[in-house]
Amino acid sequence: MSNVPQDPVCGMPVTRIDPPSENYRDRVFWFCSEVCAGLFRAGPAPNTPI
Repeated sequence: MSNVPQDPVCGMPVTRIDPPSENYRDRVFWFCSEVCAGLFRAGPAPNTPI
């Protein structure tokens, strides 16, 4: 099993060396691109796994 984080917006694996990230509700989320990070910043709740 791989420990590659998954982008919560698009579902792609995050394989970048220094990916964009956001702290939300005491968790860190990583993103495949600044586009997905921006979508998350605009409204994280629908994209956040429970």
